[in-house]
Amino acid sequence: MSEVAYRFMNFSEGTESQEGRWASGPSKDGKGRFEYVSEPQAMGPEVDELAPPVEPRLYSTPKQPMPSS
Repeated sequence: MSEVAYRFMNFSEGTESQEGRWASGPSKDGKGRFEYVSEPQAMGPEVDELAPPVEPRLYSTPKQPMPSS
């Protein structure tokens, strides 16, 4: 996944994280340059369900539908 190896994708509120060493400039390994992505987009297919259901005794919260985005 070299196309994303040096990207810092900001999934937090605000942009303070772009000030860090990890968000821009040359990488420590010398093989790339860091890139800050302020509004990253999904890179995979959208799925309705993740894997088969788990053993219900592992979680005490009942399954609920996800709100639409």
